[in-house]
Amino acid sequence: MKYMNAARKYGRQAAVAAVGFASVAANAALPTVVTDQITTISGNVQAVFDAVIPVVALALGLVIIIKLFKRFGNKI
Repeated sequence: MKYMNAARKYGRQAAVAAVGFASVAANAALPTVVTDQITTISGNVQAVFDAVIPVVALALGLVIIIKLFKRFGNKI
């Protein structure tokens, strides 16, 4: 019974790890055209991410400043 409970507990994690290793092996068998396209797409995603992060950081900073102003502005 002890081993059955351990198998239930860790069986899903082992299955996910096996799928992860299988996907790595499947990726190695892809043609070079597909690999080049994946590299291009990941580069484009990184470029969009690099463009969006400063805007998100600015918006978050403004929200924090407005909240602080509201909190301490009422105490004056």
